[in-house]
Amino acid sequence: AARGTARPGGFGLHGMRERIAALGGHLTVESAPGEGTVVAVSLPLAGALPPVAGAVDVVGAGEAR
Repeated sequence: AARGTARPGGFGLHGMRERIAALGGHLTVESAPGEGTVVAVSLPLAGALPPVAGAVDVVGAGEAR
């Protein structure tokens, strides 16, 4: 979407930064003219943080509990 016309709930960098921060992670973006852009996401490993009240445990397809 053009600047200023992003849809609510989209996956813009600002929204992604907020979602990643809510998970205890970090988003960094590095860009240089003619060299491209690097987007890095760092998230804590599962179990590295105390469980969040009301969180849902997700099991992948085909996995037993």
